[in-house]
Amino acid sequence: DEIRAGTLMATAVAFVMAVFVPQAFADHALWFAVPYALVRLLGMGLFLHLAWQDPEERRAGLAFALPASLGLVAVIVGALASPAVRPWWWVGMIGIDFMAGAIAGRKAVPRMDVGHFSERHGLIVIIALGESLIVAGGAVADQELTVELGTIGGLAVVLTCLLWWSYFGWVREAIEAALHELPHRARGLLGRDGFNFGHFPLVAGVIAFAVAFERVLSHPTEPLHLELALSIVAGLIGFVGGTGLVVWRATGQVLLPRFIGVPVVAAAVLMSVSRPPAYALAAAVGGMLVVLLLEHRDRGARSEREDRRPVYSRLG
Repeated sequence: DEIRAGTLMATAVAFVMAVFVPQAFADHALWFAVPYALVRLLGMGLFLHLAWQDPEERRAGLAFALPASLGLVAVIVGALASPAVRPWWWVGMIGIDFMAGAIAGRKAVPRMDVGHFSERHGLIVIIALGESLIVAGGAVADQELTVELGTIGGLAVVLTCLLWWSYFGWVREAIEAALHELPHRARGLLGRDGFNFGHFPLVAGVIAFAVAFERVLSHPTEPLHLELALSIVAGLIGFVGGTGLVVWRATGQVLLPRFIGVPVVAAAVLMSVSRPPAYALAAAVGGMLVVLLLEHRDRGARSEREDRRPVYSRLG
């Protein structure tokens, strides 16, 4: 009952926070910052409540909660600061959260249900990708349908689907399988690095794509500006490069198509500045298709080599 009540309280507070997101960098920043801090405190409190009877779980919770509380102070101070310096305070809060996770991982790691843990992070990615399409749809809703608008909208949808496939096609399952094979402490560290830390650039990348989608769909006939091209590049680096780093951390496998493809596609996007936005999105779609096809071929070749190994070798 305490957990249900705490979850409902956090939901109510999060609603207030969501309402004031548009004012977070304006005059009502405290209406965003205070609910954010309360949601975080409720989350940490619920975790500690569940973990208190287990010494290792309690140690892991306290090891994270104490330094992370400094980040909440940074959130409130940032809300009171001038809008010019507020982003730096909040970026500092993100840095403190990463530091708190690193400190906690050295002292203790909480136990996890691997399937549930992986599924929750996958849902975060789904929600982020879905919200990017909602943003794109909102930009299209009040405009007259033209060839330019339809082309850009179609490319945005295809690109979002390719991002989805690049994660859910096999990456999430590979990370989850790697978690299952590890002992408790190593599993907790991989969960921290591969999911808690590693999924941050993925979501940031989706946000960068959403910004670009909204802007180019709102002005489909305008040439692509440099800042929007950089937003698309940031999305590629965050999501595609981020998934490559997560796989490397989990399995040791270097995904060359992703690490080589991102700079190449980024260069093509930047070359599309001052041209119609469809050129940049088409470059991103084409690049993602090539990356995924190369990975599919490589995975098929690796599977064939594994099948050809003698049975006694595969059994170790």
